[in-house]
Amino acid sequence: INNDRRQPLPEKNDIKGEAVLELSMLDGSWQKRHVLWTKEDVILAHEGKQTVVDTIPLLDITSVRCNDSAAANSGNGRKSDPSVSNTRYPDLSPDVTLGSNPNKTTLSQNLLTIETILDGHNSGRSYRLRAHSFEHCREIVSQLNKEVAAAKVQLLKNTRFRKSQAWVRAMYES
Repeated sequence: INNDRRQPLPEKNDIKGEAVLELSMLDGSWQKRHVLWTKEDVILAHEGKQTVVDTIPLLDITSVRCNDSAAANSGNGRKSDPSVSNTRYPDLSPDVTLGSNPNKTTLSQNLLTIETILDGHNSGRSYRLRAHSFEHCREIVSQLNKEVAAAKVQLLKNTRFRKSQAWVRAMYES
């Protein structure tokens, strides 16, 4: 890939939030990524680099969530995320613990999952990112869900406006 053709990161005043997270790669390894979001996209960049590696349009996001195996297994009606125990991601099993922590914080509790639409820019890809704590994961999920909702509201406003414009134009021309 020619790095000269990659897009630069957005301007600071366009950035709504950012974090350094670990991205799950296809081979099961984790790589640090600078993740930032604007009013239109979630952007992934190599840590310390100023070029975009991947983008996820907010309108293409179907869900953003933290995987909480404790809540999923507590009988509250939520099902466990099948991707957590997937053999493709064996190190994300809900019973894998970090060190000898008495609270048994699991890797899956710090896992943030971004799902995209099948016919969108990312072709239905699931992004699995690991935060340094469950609280950090929840904070990022909350911010991203607000940005996704705002992008969808803005799309509806634009759509309604365009429909109204077309109706007025049709009435004027008739």
